[in-house]
Amino acid sequence: MISVIVDVAHTLSRMLNEAGDPRGALSAATVGLSVDTCSIRLRDDAIEAALAYGDDAEAGHIQERYDALVAELDDERV
Repeated sequence: MISVIVDVAHTLSRMLNEAGDPRGALSAATVGLSVDTCSIRLRDDAIEAALAYGDDAEAGHIQERYDALVAELDDERV
């Protein structure tokens, strides 16, 4: 079930970004990340949408949150 939600969130995020709605794309990716916080596809979608929206700070925060999560799960990666 989680993989279906992630797939739908990814597809919707890509479609909205391509249609010129980066804010909607960011929202879709964020919802997907709330279900699977480790999804690289959704992380990339969220960063791409934030950058398309012109929010470099949000893109940086998304990457920082992902890096912190990965570091917490694997303390060898920093």
